[in-house]
Amino acid sequence: MARKSKAEDGLGLFDIRPRSSGLVVVGQNAKYKTEKGFENFNKHRHDALEQQRIKIESYEIFIESLRFRFNKAPYA
Repeated sequence: MARKSKAEDGLGLFDIRPRSSGLVVVGQNAKYKTEKGFENFNKHRHDALEQQRIKIESYEIFIESLRFRFNKAPYA
């Protein structure tokens, strides 16, 4: 569906391949602050990355990674 043209009710993302990596940004860390919540979140995160090449990050971690990436000086 992602690779189909928009005229064919797809997304027109022609560069996507079956083994492309993915990123899912989920809710805020507060929902995962309990030990059991964090344990479950971590298990799903690791399973998705290993089995399907999908990285799952919380909203805060995603924003921090963007800040880090864009606040660093470009390579010389």
